[in-house]
Amino acid sequence: MRAATPPSSRFQVLEVALQAVETLRPVVARIRQCDRDLGEQIRRALSSVALNIGEGSGNEGGTRLARYSTAAGSNAEVRAALRVAVA
Repeated sequence: MRAATPPSSRFQVLEVALQAVETLRPVVARIRQCDRDLGEQIRRALSSVALNIGEGSGNEGGTRLARYSTAAGSNAEVRAALRVAVA
């Protein structure tokens, strides 16, 4: 039996990703008003970040690394798309 991990040391990246989805929801809606395709791409990329983190946490070894790598790539896509929206 494992001892409970203290809350301060738990892997919390999924919670942060979900918070980003929630926080950016109105921003994405606003972007969609001007550029529907870009808004949808951001929405899909945000979902990809959270979903790949969730999937990676249930995997081991190389598969885990691949899912986390995909999540990082989707995060970079969100950041770039937000810059495009501002431009």
